Amino acid sequence: MCVNTPGSYKCQCPGGFRLGQGGRCYDVDECKEIPEVCRPKHSVAFHQACVNLMGGYRCVSNQCPPLYEKNRLGNGFRCELNVAHSCTAGDVNCLTERPQRMDNLFIELDQDTSVPQILTRVDTRHLPSGIIRVDLRQHYANHLRTRNAIKAGQAFRLQRSRTHMGSVEVILIRQIPAPVDILISLHLISSKGLQQIGHSITKMYLFVTQSAEERIKWASAPRKPMFQHTDFWTQLRHN
Repeated sequence: MCVNTPGSYKCQCPGGFRLGQGGRCYDVDECKEIPEVCRPKHSVAFHQACVNLMGGYRCVSNQCPPLYEKNRLGNGFRCELNVAHSCTAGDVNCLTERPQRMDNLFIELDQDTSVPQILTRVDTRHLPSGIIRVDLRQHYANHLRTRNAIKAGQAFRLQRSRTHMGSVEVILIRQIPAPVDILISLHLISSKGLQQIGHSITKMYLFVTQSAEERIKWASAPRKPMFQHTDFWTQLRHN
């Protein structure tokens, strides 16, 4: 971005980027460059992990609840219920409160990412054998500039995997203009007859970001009056 100065000019980058060779803006990895950037301010608070993003970062929880064992995943972590505390088949309250497995995935998406795109693939075969019910839920979707909640549920769909037997895929079918933070969760519930026998959850924390070029383009574009309604796709159709 070119900034006029008295008698001259200078190049500078948006926040979260650093000017590098050839006048290009490169992402700053705050997780590596800022010591203990996600250290809690209070000693009693849980420690958080840092997730570096294009032009920023997020501090996210990396703790499992009591009774669960933690294992690392490529882009998150898994909480597996200790077998000594497994629920009895048919105990719906226990199965709801203590899912057999809880995966937490942190996924960065560029606003111009190609669609359709598989966000994650979940194998259902870890659950007890039975009829598997699949439920995708949206917990929040917040636009970080306007601070408004948006409805992004129409951006996702579920499908049975064609290449991985026994797996369900969460598909992104629409691009989402940045910057937006979204939490959706996939619930797998196994039942036999009228009896619920298994439950697992996969939480997907989605961070929709912009490149430096996209951010500069947005900053220099003429502003339109902000729509007040919260239906994001209605806003999109009106633009």
